[in-house]
Amino acid sequence: MKHIQALPLFLILMLTACKEEESGSPGDSGTITPGHAGPVEHIDAAERLAATNLETSRDPIDKEIKVFKAEVRGAFDEERFEELDKQASEQRTSRPVFDNGSEKLFQFYEGLSNRFHTGEDGHLTDFAKYERWLKKHPDSLAAHIGLADLWVDYAWFARGSGYADTVSDAQWQAFRQRLEQAGETLGKAAKLPESDPYWYCVALTVGLGQGWSADVFNQVTSEGNKLAPTFWSIDNKRAHTLLPRWFGEEGDWEAYADKVSKRKDGLGAEAYARIVMQLSTFYADVFRDSDASWEITREGLLILRKKYPKSIYIHNCLAYYAVLGRDRDLAKATFEELGDEYDEEVWEEPERYVHFRTWAQTGKW
Repeated sequence: MKHIQALPLFLILMLTACKEEESGSPGDSGTITPGHAGPVEHIDAAERLAATNLETSRDPIDKEIKVFKAEVRGAFDEERFEELDKQASEQRTSRPVFDNGSEKLFQFYEGLSNRFHTGEDGHLTDFAKYERWLKKHPDSLAAHIGLADLWVDYAWFARGSGYADTVSDAQWQAFRQRLEQAGETLGKAAKLPESDPYWYCVALTVGLGQGWSADVFNQVTSEGNKLAPTFWSIDNKRAHTLLPRWFGEEGDWEAYADKVSKRKDGLGAEAYARIVMQLSTFYADVFRDSDASWEITREGLLILRKKYPKSIYIHNCLAYYAVLGRDRDLAKATFEELGDEYDEEVWEEPERYVHFRTWAQTGKW
């Protein structure tokens, strides 16, 4: 990767990463302190009844992506490695996207990791396949990055999802060692002639587990942005590391999203909206409980809606976030367009869709 030569990222990955015992759960104390409740959604009888009339709409783009990922995983399971290398190389060059803006290259690697058996045996089976892939094609960039991604997943598998004080010493040791293996594999990938923006997504996830300094996070992110300014998953990964539960303070990820939206070679407000859409899952109401801007998110969502009109998911997101942004005019107009069809991924429950729609129509919560 020519763009990496100015900075020894392999050394960054291996030598400057923090080795804190609490890696993966900074700030976790093992206790839960109740916070202040926000407005509760009071679903009345009429809304419950209306919810029974809704029809779940399956986003055709989502189905297309699932088919694509299944095909990638099928090729991996059948060890059609030359086919995978060719596909990854073509996607790095042409950078195609699905009709919701998702990069096919990103979904390619998501497909590789889409194993059916996610336990110990599933991981070990994949390690064996990657060993055979690299034996046949030692200079395969896709194989190196996919293997590094597998090591990251294997590390979190060892750690588990519990609070830091519930993780045993043996689990922490396995966690750290496996992240180091991921770093070593990324270092080997960095020496190959081709460049791949997904490399940075994996690297930032390694940093999340190892507890990198802000300077290292920023340097890696900056290099990724230079390589692929519109590969928005890199910025989403960096924004995630800036959540207060990780390595940020209140307002940090929002400030970063604002900076991303102003980057001249980036996606502007669209990138801002992408970050909000991802991180809103950590908030009951992202515009009330954080410093996220509805105005910039609104601009970005309208751009997304115009660019990707086939995406039912994006259309539903526009309605959902318009309500959170207290924008009744936009919410009402969007719900009228959607009618009784809703995307379950956005709303989870049909009653929530009806309740948000009621607010858009009446202003009553």
